[in-house]
Amino acid sequence: MKITKLVFLGLIGILGTGAVQATVFTCPDPTKCNGNTFAVSTANLGSDLFAITVAIDTTGYTGGAPAGLGAIGIKSFTNSATYDLAGFMTTGGDVANSSVPWILEKSELNANGCGDSPAAGAARFCASNITPFRFTAGDILNFVFKVQLPSGGTINNTVHLKYLFLEQDIDAGTRIGGSEYIDDWKKAGSLGSFDIANGGGTGVSEEGVPEPSTFALLGGSLVALGLLRRR
Repeated sequence: MKITKLVFLGLIGILGTGAVQATVFTCPDPTKCNGNTFAVSTANLGSDLFAITVAIDTTGYTGGAPAGLGAIGIKSFTNSATYDLAGFMTTGGDVANSSVPWILEKSELNANGCGDSPAAGAARFCASNITPFRFTAGDILNFVFKVQLPSGGTINNTVHLKYLFLEQDIDAGTRIGGSEYIDDWKKAGSLGSFDIANGGGTGVSEEGVPEPSTFALLGGSLVALGLLRRR
């Protein structure tokens, strides 16, 4: 009886969690990550609308302080010939940034920010801030691109991620406030540019998709229940 109850509780524990895949943060290119780790996932919002989330864990950030992000872009996220940006939002970082508008373009991100004209070729979006999106090392930053695709469109398993980290250039320039003298922001480290696995796959939300290990646990529990029932 005790064993049966334990097995039953185990099943509830597995199914009750929704079998959500854990977010895996990685750094594909240590020379460009600035000590951060990244994760990309996609949620299917219905009607061929997808939310591509870029999450940045800045716990190990090695750039200077104050720290900021000047622009972020995604590229090669779909093979569809047409695509539109249906929305963009951010969370984490300095809450004061929420009132600062983002400039959204179908352009390539380079060392100077988003390009001035639309880029041909692979699908791409670039979001830049008129003032750096400030954060403190340890913040979790989330950037959500809502992408509208044509009927039957899908999101690729791999997304090319680009970003531009900035740090303040503090010297005897114009006095901004307190005892801090700031005249400009400068690029921190290398421009980030690399492919990263899309945890959401081809437009399927991560929620409710059991991992192989979950199936194994579930199968083992069902076998145990079958053996107990025969006794």
